[in-house]
Amino acid sequence: MNEVMEALTDDSIYVIGICGMGGVGKTTMVKEVAKKAEEKKMFDKIVMVVVSQNPDLINIQGQIAKILDLKKFGGNNLPTGAGKIRSKILSFGRVLVILDDVWKRLELNDIGIPFGDNHKGCKIVMTSRSEDVCNGMDIQKNFKGGVLHEEEAWNLFKVMAGISDEGASHPTDLQLTQMAVAKECGG
Repeated sequence: MNEVMEALTDDSIYVIGICGMGGVGKTTMVKEVAKKAEEKKMFDKIVMVVVSQNPDLINIQGQIAKILDLKKFGGNNLPTGAGKIRSKILSFGRVLVILDDVWKRLELNDIGIPFGDNHKGCKIVMTSRSEDVCNGMDIQKNFKGGVLHEEEAWNLFKVMAGISDEGASHPTDLQLTQMAVAKECGG
């Protein structure tokens, strides 16, 4: 997360990818990044939308328009919506757009998200399970969320499930089941 925050301060980086298998904490991380960026007043506006497996660009535009307080958005014409969103984003100095759960390449221009030389003040952070999707979105910085080692995963599982280390020297059936569940989660 610290590396993502650092990348957000680098003016040469405008598209950041966070990729990794489902459940590694990508969404949790970007929510925390948004919170920290807001606390530090790094951006004039922060927009976070969930894209999902079958993206509906009109719906995504509607979510963005709502966050940007775009009145009289209309919302059924993709190019018109893109123009209104782009204008509104460009009216801010610095904007962070978080696209969560991206499954395939998105045309940011079709949505109305300015990027690159078009608008250096707009930073985009996207999460995806696929590194290929991240690379296909012309990211400049990619972060990979990995899984925990078995011991780290077991320790986290114990904390989250409220499991105590105290007990018999030999594992009980319940403890063996708990360990099997933690192992099944795969880190």
